[in-house]
Amino acid sequence: KAGKYPPTTNTYEYSHLHATQYRSWRKVVVAWLLKTCSFRQCFQWFCSNQPLGTNPVIGVGIAANCGMNKPKHQNERTNMNRITQLDPATATGKTKQLFDGVQAKLGLVPNLFRVLGNSPAALEGYLNFSGALAGGSLNAKVREQIALAVAEGNLCSYCLSAHTFIGGKVGLFETDITAARQSTAATDKTDGILKLALSILVQRGEISDTALKSARAAGVTDAEIVETVANVAVNIFTNYVNHVARTVVDFPEVKPGEIAAPAEACSTESCGCGK
Repeated sequence: KAGKYPPTTNTYEYSHLHATQYRSWRKVVVAWLLKTCSFRQCFQWFCSNQPLGTNPVIGVGIAANCGMNKPKHQNERTNMNRITQLDPATATGKTKQLFDGVQAKLGLVPNLFRVLGNSPAALEGYLNFSGALAGGSLNAKVREQIALAVAEGNLCSYCLSAHTFIGGKVGLFETDITAARQSTAATDKTDGILKLALSILVQRGEISDTALKSARAAGVTDAEIVETVANVAVNIFTNYVNHVARTVVDFPEVKPGEIAAPAEACSTESCGCGK
């Protein structure tokens, strides 16, 4: 019936009552999709049913993950930062102090940190926030899995590349990394955390009671729920900084949306490949 369903044209010229009905309808559909469909199916549904630019659920970055309405700048990307990438060798003051700390911990200063170094306050804030979360309830593997899910959803090639590399260093297998990019995991609890993270990302924090109950049913505690929100937030921050700066990727590059199918088992028993 007229007015019962949300509009499919690029307009907000519907009444306040219809807007309220639309928000309620949206939450029901989102909860159902997240429960029954895959990560990619969810985004494909949104891209085909939501007008880009007026979509209250997802932004340009997420919509583009379906291959639709791709932002123009993604076809114009060059190997040049739009924000100065500071050289640690010439940094001074607070920035140098922070760079030295990163260098001592990681053995290098990645390009993201060189961009953040333009604002010592932003760099210090990020380091303190992520450092505090490292001492929380979620272990390094789970934090990297959340980072991968968020980077995939936000189409951040830099963060996806960085966390694919770091994820391997903390013990994630290739299958774990691929699954995390689709917001799934082998264990029920981690899967529940990633589904919660995806729901927070897609619904901009306005998740349904069902999503929260599902996470709790998977064994996710209140502390872990809060830390999941925090990890989503800190990764959105780095995603957005990289989008704005177009940070040059200095890790083995991984592109959003390009998820390889699982390798098939080798049919030759004597080849010794181990597959």
